[in-house]
Amino acid sequence: MSTYLLGWNPSRWPWGEFQDELAQMRRAGSLASAWSVGNHHIVPGDRLFLIRLGVEPRGIVGSGRATSQTFTDKHWDPDRAADGKTATYVELMFDSLYKEPPLPVSALGLPPLGGFRWGIQMSGVSIPEEIAEALEEAWASATGNAGVGFPDENASPEAFPEGAATRVYSNRYERNPAARARCLAHYGLQCCVCEMTFEERYGPLAASFIQVHHLNPLADVGAEYEVDPIRDLRPICPNCHSVVHLMKPPMSVYEARQLVEARRSI
Repeated sequence: MSTYLLGWNPSRWPWGEFQDELAQMRRAGSLASAWSVGNHHIVPGDRLFLIRLGVEPRGIVGSGRATSQTFTDKHWDPDRAADGKTATYVELMFDSLYKEPPLPVSALGLPPLGGFRWGIQMSGVSIPEEIAEALEEAWASATGNAGVGFPDENASPEAFPEGAATRVYSNRYERNPAARARCLAHYGLQCCVCEMTFEERYGPLAASFIQVHHLNPLADVGAEYEVDPIRDLRPICPNCHSVVHLMKPPMSVYEARQLVEARRSI
């Protein structure tokens, strides 16, 4: 599996339906799209990140996976299409998409991400493995995402294999962003313990920020299993998430909620 960077310059290609598609992301947890690329080596399952360039705010605004090989179609520019020009595209499924970049260009210039030229001139630029690993970690931290998924996650929308120990980061268990998205589509973005939402507390910038808690800790499960996003996952804010894990095994959501309720009654 390889990782590639897609470019979006709003001054060259205004994304007319962007707000509508953000709303669709919140409802469905994913978004199918096609993107113009200059790289013919992308294959289904490859990891894709979208960077907003040209005009502020600049930075990484989306992530997903390729769901097709590259193909040729009419050019995205209507004038060039009218002249018979074509362009190369890849179909993808976004698992995250934001109006404001969770990873701004200022963060991309810092180690360990600073060793890559982010100001790309075309879409589909290959990201070296060591930079891709650091990007996944930074993206998960910035977005509250559960982390990297599996190449075949889009091929089986009802099955979410989880718990496969990664080779790269010891003691970290891979988590499926598609499962996270399904959980949030069902439960919403309110913390299941304290009931706060980041939009209410901080405004639109943090509207889609929330973490997801596994009721069955992945480190305890060990072997790969199929998670049920409705049964096994809950949205939770970072504060409550940390408190839940103060105990081993973690306290239940109900127990954590009782602690909050007890303090409110004082």
